[in-house]
Amino acid sequence: MTRPLVAALAVSLASCTHPTSVAPSDPPSAWHATIEATRQAVATGHYAEADSILRAYAAAHPGTADAHETAYWRGVLKLDPANRGGTSRGAVEELDAYLADSADTTHRTEALVLRRLATSVDSLSRLHDAVSSTPPPTSADADAAAQRADSLQKEVNRLREQLDKTNAELERIKKRLSEGAQKP
Repeated sequence: MTRPLVAALAVSLASCTHPTSVAPSDPPSAWHATIEATRQAVATGHYAEADSILRAYAAAHPGTADAHETAYWRGVLKLDPANRGGTSRGAVEELDAYLADSADTTHRTEALVLRRLATSVDSLSRLHDAVSSTPPPTSADADAAAQRADSLQKEVNRLREQLDKTNAELERIKKRLSEGAQKP
């Protein structure tokens, strides 16, 4: 439920600052070709291929601003709920790598927001897993609870009887005291 929300936000944030396309007269750069190939792989559900395309670009162009951007895009793709191989923890790792570089980052604000969301999703997923791993009550549990309730009811009844006897004894004592006070 939370992963679709994160993915929608990721796409929205990413599209807000996405660079405009190169003018038609310019030949496409290697980076634009990489992004286009990545988009095509994602559009057909091939997330592992998209990740490989981005990895290959980063390896072929180390130290460049565009190679640095691959960590951001890999983090975004790992948050996509349609990506069966993606995890919020993996997205956090990629976004941390992206944010760790002190160089000017195109998507710094978006990466910070997505990182916080991915961390929240990861925490919620772990909580969900913990709750889901708790076995549901069994009939033995229900029987034990019924026996406990029966035992508690018997104890309440015993205490009521004891209270009634104590109250009756108290009334007898009051009556004797009042009779003794009337005999001078």
